[in-house]
Amino acid sequence: MKKKLYHHFNPTLPWIALGFVSLISMASTLALTGAFSREIEQYINPERRLLVLEKTGRAWVEIDFDGKQKRLFESELGPGRYEFAAVLANIAKTANFSLRIRQGKIEELDGISAKTDFPDGRRGSWNVYRYDTRINQPLDRLTIAGNDYYRIKFEQ
Repeated sequence: MKKKLYHHFNPTLPWIALGFVSLISMASTLALTGAFSREIEQYINPERRLLVLEKTGRAWVEIDFDGKQKRLFESELGPGRYEFAAVLANIAKTANFSLRIRQGKIEELDGISAKTDFPDGRRGSWNVYRYDTRINQPLDRLTIAGNDYYRIKFEQ
């Protein structure tokens, strides 16, 4: 009796190999997509943005209208310091909303007046914060530079 000199070919073996390659490709695609999304999130989310900055000429001004509606503006500044009121006026012009500053204080911003009366008899005011510290000096004496983060908030 003669021995068979050929190997029996299993027709499912190429499909199993293709399945493993597909799984590896999908897993690496998902991992890279997740890493990319996390990196993009650092540049989009203003709370996390300040944690990853290198020294740049960018500064951010966030306007909190009522605790519910906020807008974040990014300004590309050159080296040095700039007058905050001038940067804010440029933001207002670019975003097409009104701004009125009188005696170093915001009197009106986007149609919301600091003299607005509330039902309980109190008045609101526009307050300026640098990071989380409230600024009490007049806006015409305040400066802004790269990596600064200011918040303008309408408060009662």
